[in-house]
Amino acid sequence: MFIVQHISSPLGGRQHWAPLLVAVLVVLLFLPINLWAAKPADVRVVIDISGSMKKNDPKNLRQPALRLLVSLMQDDTYAGVWTFGQYVNMVAKWGKVDAAWKAEAMKAASGINSRGLHTNIEEALRRATRGWQKPDHHRRRHLVLLTDGFVDISKDPAVNAESRRRILQEVLPGLEADKVTIHSIALSNNVDYELLYALSGATDGWYERVDDASQLPKVFLRIFENAVIPDALPLKDNRFKIDKSISDVTVLLFRKDKHATTIVVSPDSMQMTPEKHPKTVSWQHEQSYDLINIKQPQTGEWNIKADVDPDNRVLIVTNLQLTVDTLATNLLVGDQFDVKARLQEQGKTLAQGDLLNLLQFETSLHTADTEIEKQFMRDDGKAPDVLQKDGVYSAGFKALTMPGRYEVVVHVSGGVIEREYRHSINVYDTAASIEIKADKSDFNVVIRPHAGLLRPETVSMQTRLADGKIVNLQQVDDSTWLAKIPKTYEHQLAQIVLTGTRYNNQSLTQKFEQTIAATPGEQALKLAAPNKAAPVKKLEHADTKTSHKPDEKKTNKQGNTAKDVKKQKKGFDWTFVIILIVAINGLLLIGGGLGYYMWKKRKVTQLAEEDKEMEI
Repeated sequence: MFIVQHISSPLGGRQHWAPLLVAVLVVLLFLPINLWAAKPADVRVVIDISGSMKKNDPKNLRQPALRLLVSLMQDDTYAGVWTFGQYVNMVAKWGKVDAAWKAEAMKAASGINSRGLHTNIEEALRRATRGWQKPDHHRRRHLVLLTDGFVDISKDPAVNAESRRRILQEVLPGLEADKVTIHSIALSNNVDYELLYALSGATDGWYERVDDASQLPKVFLRIFENAVIPDALPLKDNRFKIDKSISDVTVLLFRKDKHATTIVVSPDSMQMTPEKHPKTVSWQHEQSYDLINIKQPQTGEWNIKADVDPDNRVLIVTNLQLTVDTLATNLLVGDQFDVKARLQEQGKTLAQGDLLNLLQFETSLHTADTEIEKQFMRDDGKAPDVLQKDGVYSAGFKALTMPGRYEVVVHVSGGVIEREYRHSINVYDTAASIEIKADKSDFNVVIRPHAGLLRPETVSMQTRLADGKIVNLQQVDDSTWLAKIPKTYEHQLAQIVLTGTRYNNQSLTQKFEQTIAATPGEQALKLAAPNKAAPVKKLEHADTKTSHKPDEKKTNKQGNTAKDVKKQKKGFDWTFVIILIVAINGLLLIGGGLGYYMWKKRKVTQLAEEDKEMEI
């Protein structure tokens, strides 16, 4: 209102400002829809077929895992599949997902083998990401990398090391700049996990080590949900409700017994099995799961007679969608985050109406199948919510205190409408590991910041010894810092301070305490007591770029500084916009008032002078 008045009035001439005014109004009207509507995903899958897979995946369980991922792909998604060993082959051509693409990708999945001679990760990344030379504002880019080894392109270790260096220093920065999210899966203990951490951590992707190939379908499901963000229904006691806005439903059911028969019961009591079901139903029966697609499903409550599994899912196609602002995939102990959700119809947020009055928005945090915290989401304009009754429902989770794997669930229910959203996150404790070796006169203190948590070029470290002496650690290579401590300090407590920049460009300072003595091997650095450590930082819709393995002994994570928190908000910052608009209006009011005052003063003076001339 004020903007319209003060642009078009004191500066003289509505016609001059009309085009700009129209442009501003158009942007304000349509920008929220463009930002909040979920963009379709571009997913590229890269599968290792090197010879070592004969040991790590002897039953070729990569095949059903890939078939699951292919089957779950939505029609508005773009996708492609590559395999690699010494050479890289596109086995399912990149393109828009449809029935023909799925048929080709299914055939490709059945051809997965373990005949490759080497592990050319560099070429696999380069080939699979062709066409991603600049950011794409229309699609969300995700690359899934499954491997069981190290960079291996030559018998010469120096050649392999150079290829690994190019991945980290040339390929990865390019993909990060092009807004590519890399999800990496390590199907082995003997894998270059630091490389995979770096790839996923730098791009805020999912990392997971899989000890048993039979777990691959569930890992692919987690990645699919984080990448594609499908619409879903809550599944309670193997029951779910279909409303009239749903045109298609896909039910994923994991089986503990491969011989067990799954039965799906419709609202009119029709029982469906893999062998007997209507033509509107397609049933994919795999060794460890059933994937059932139902076209034009009957409205009402459906029932499933099968194992209850926390990873079972009901995915839908609907014009009434639950949309959640982007959440970080990798966080550190001490991080906080907010969850913001809205219900959209045809891409437009519902802000008013009888439907919203019936609905309840809530969000919960889970570990494994245990709910550890639950909150109601509110649209009341009170923090963390921004504007009341704008259709955006908000809730905030306090600082996370334990490392591990978590799942954020958003649930909307009321009347016949139910919707669900799931997002997996990894939470890490500290940012570095330490190993202390003794020689004749010194202790060699070796510290390795975990790849994917910090940008290596920004890291600096120093040690404060018990007598106050400060020793700076010197960088040896991309991942190693070294200091020599005299043996006279043996068994004394030292404080180590690490500073650097996270991949979301936010600063980090962590303080550790370490006894100076030889360690049995590499181990996690232990954070100093809370009153000695740097304050942690709050993350709101963070575009967080950190990653390290939470379920392994070598895993370590970051904490964050408090003042950098609010800068990390990913997506559209309405608080900033409101402040900016108020500030602009204030300036315009002041400027307009001064302008009017000066004009009025000149006008009075001019009229007085004219009166004098008339008197003369």
